[in-house]
Amino acid sequence: MEPHPLVTLFGEDFQQATRRCVSCNLCRGFCPVFPALYDLLSREQQDGQVRLATAYRTVLDQCWLCGRCELRCPGDLQFARRIMQAKARLVTEQGLSVTDRALSHPQGVGQWGTRLTPLSNRLPKGGLFRGVLEQVAGLARHAAWPAFAHTPFRRQMARGAWSVERRASSEQAVQNPKSKIQNRRVAYFVGCHTDYHDTAVGVAAVAVLERNGVEVIAPPYRCCGMPQLAVGDKAGAEENARANIASWSRLVAEGYEVVTTCSTCALMLRRMYVELWPSEESRLLAAHSHDLFSYLAELPGRGAESVERWRNDECRMMNDERQETSSGERGAGEGQSKIQNPKSKMKVLYHYSCHARHQRYGYNVVDTLRLIPGLEVDFVPAACCGQGGSHGFRAGAYESSLEQGAELMQHLAERAPDLVVTDCPMCEHRIATASGLAVCHPVELLNSAYGV
Repeated sequence: MEPHPLVTLFGEDFQQATRRCVSCNLCRGFCPVFPALYDLLSREQQDGQVRLATAYRTVLDQCWLCGRCELRCPGDLQFARRIMQAKARLVTEQGLSVTDRALSHPQGVGQWGTRLTPLSNRLPKGGLFRGVLEQVAGLARHAAWPAFAHTPFRRQMARGAWSVERRASSEQAVQNPKSKIQNRRVAYFVGCHTDYHDTAVGVAAVAVLERNGVEVIAPPYRCCGMPQLAVGDKAGAEENARANIASWSRLVAEGYEVVTTCSTCALMLRRMYVELWPSEESRLLAAHSHDLFSYLAELPGRGAESVERWRNDECRMMNDERQETSSGERGAGEGQSKIQNPKSKMKVLYHYSCHARHQRYGYNVVDTLRLIPGLEVDFVPAACCGQGGSHGFRAGAYESSLEQGAELMQHLAERAPDLVVTDCPMCEHRIATASGLAVCHPVELLNSAYGV
């Protein structure tokens, strides 16, 4: 007798695990995967025909490993992990599609995109080009794609363009404690989006860390691996992960703490590497990896309180004086602040992304921003933006991803904030394009408050 497809997909222990299900049906309400999965099972029960595993791949492709099912499931069935393993098995058997290959290599795409600017930013504006990409690569023609930066962030940093100490006045240099005295050293895991698209986040992160007396380096890195895991390319994810584990654990051994501004990269470094590729090196890396705001909160005397040292003249919202340039001529995040025309009082909402929720560090972000004078900071009601990493760029998923994010966009429209902040780059991109509101990474807001 052939095993049930779900046992084949989710492993032999799945039957035993389902006994922990309390039939709360929470999973049906917030994720499109489970209703479709239950529909397949219902049809099997009605006609007595067991569907092939390939039928389930269509359903599983809708999962982008946001992990909300694991946060909410009282039975702890670990569906996200089971789906990830199931995708990997199906990819091993059937291979990757052209779309999966295109969307699971953001680092390679970013490297070529930055080399070819401004052409790489102009071409996607053409309807004919978008139509060809939709037919050939399965990329939605109506999706808004992030612009490429002219110069990757790590290359900018290598030129020394963003050192606070080099740009500070003599008075500011006295106020800014020297990192060599404080003996705080950070290796910044930049991540693909900040490096090749939104370099303003990296600029702000380095400025804030240096303002707090931290020496910052930005070593070479490989894509964290989550884009590969999301499409079932576990072999590709493992190759990237093992390279990162080897090089970044050596940095930890040399005395560096690892900090990242991307919630997804933080999740991989802190949790997934240890779970999927356990070793002494991956455990060492996990123990010394931080999201930026958790790292600031752990500094002696609570690093977030350093904002208060510039409450008066030094602590101010910095007017954005960037030159108006076409996005086709210049990447959207070319080291320039996205905070335009700030008011003396601002209502700021923090979107707590799915991968940040997994790590439960949202209050480190909100509590830090609440120290900035003139800001009213609160959480956005829990809802997903629908982007799901690169998932929202798929031709077959774009419309449904907009539907999934509709609840969040409605919340934002009702609250009408002056600014939305989130530490997930793809959430930032989707909220900005779907809501029309001003959106940035919270470290950009903190950097502006310092007046750097």
